[in-house]
Order: sequence, then C-alpha cells, then structure tokens
Amino acid sequence: YLDRIREKEADRGVLRLVSRDGQEPLWAYRNALVRPPDREPYVIGHAVDITDRIQIEARLREGEERHRAVIDALEEGVILKRADGSLSGWNPSAERILGASLTMFGVGALRAAGGPFPPDEQPDAMALRTGQACPRVVMGVLRPGADPLWISVSARPLFRSGESTPHGVVLSFAQTVRPARPPAEPGKAVAGILPICASCKKIQSVDGEWWPVEVYLREHSEITFSHDLCADCARHVRARFNLLE
Repeated sequence: YLDRIREKEADRGVLRLVSRDGQEPLWAYRNALVRPPDREPYVIGHAVDITDRIQIEARLREGEERHRAVIDALEEGVILKRADGSLSGWNPSAERILGASLTMFGVGALRAAGGPFPPDEQPDAMALRTGQACPRVVMGVLRPGADPLWISVSARPLFRSGESTPHGVVLSFAQTVRPARPPAEPGKAVAGILPICASCKKIQSVDGEWWPVEVYLREHSEITFSHDLCADCARHVRARFNLLE
C-alpha cells in the first residue's frame, strides 16, 4: 500500500476491517498523497461503508443463479425476447425442441387451422402490445426440410419497476400435436365444443388452463371486445354506490 501511494500518489480498494464486537465491515477507500512545499507529505483518506451493498449484491447473485438453474432444468422451452423482437436468451430445452428454428422463431408460423400466423398476432406480439399475458395457443413452427413442429405456447410481458410498458416478453412452450378441429361454419370464427365454467364462465383451453371468455376468443378468433355495462348491471352499480340516474 505504501509503495503504491509513493509511486502513484493515490490508492483505492476495499478494506476488510474487524470491529470491537467481532463484525467484519467492508470499506471502499480512496486515498491520495499530498506533498505540501513546507511540510512533510501526508495522506488524505476517504472511505465508505459498503457492507450492506456487498451483502445485497451477493444475495442477488445467488437468487439469479437459482432462478437460472430452475429455468435450465425445465422440460418446457423458454425464450426471452426484447421489445424490438430480438432474442435475448433461451434455455436448453428451447434449443432442444426447436433446433435450427430457434433463431427464426415465429417467422412463417402456422395457426392450428393451417393458415399463416401473422407475426403481430402471435402470443409474444400480443403480450407486448396489450401488457397482458396471452393464453396458450397451438402454433406450427417451420423447419428446414421437415414438417412443421407443433408447439403449445404462451407469453407473458416483462416490466421494469415503475414502468407500464413492457421491455420484453417471456415465451414458454412445449411440443404438442396439431389439434383436430372441426371445420368452422361460414361466418363463425370459433367452432366445436368449448368447455366453459358454469359459475365464472371461463373457457378451458386444450392444455387444461382456464381463461376469461374475452381473452380466449381474442386469441382464437378475429373478435375484438369493447366493454360497456348492460342496463341490468348499470342499475346494480348505481344502486350499490348510491349513484343517480
């Protein structure tokens, strides 16, 4: 330390101290050598206690390592995408399931009915645009020299603290088979039998998850909802909150 001070006239680093009660605080120091013309040289020392910061950073690293280990161990594929659509990461299962199609995920995708799946209607684009999770849908991924790979995929938006616009999206998916769907009648966007809860009216998707009616129909048809209150519900709301007509 003294050699560095003499040579560079400054030194910085971290000191591990021992307090009277046996604790070991960490100080980040930055010291400088002063050479006054009429006095002996002396050192100005400055230090900040960084013990709490170091401990928090260590816990964050441990948490990130555990989270990464869990994601890597999943049989389900996981892909992270930025808001601009570029990939920011994936787990080993995503690479195993998609193979060479991974970096081109979503390009030329197919709907379960066999038609093209436009990029702006795919789960990741919907999650980024609406800021809401998108239920699982079946999507065909094109593969060079092979039949389409059918996967069941869902998407959830990612937010930074204090922001309302997603900065990215996480996609989770598993390999599946193309569902056998009855042909839709002319003028109908959704056909067949849909399991619906007799109480809350949620609809059950092919993978067993329950979704609100408007969310399910939004993802499986060309329907867009506009919310309002019917006359009966309007009267109920006014009565509950003592509102005037």
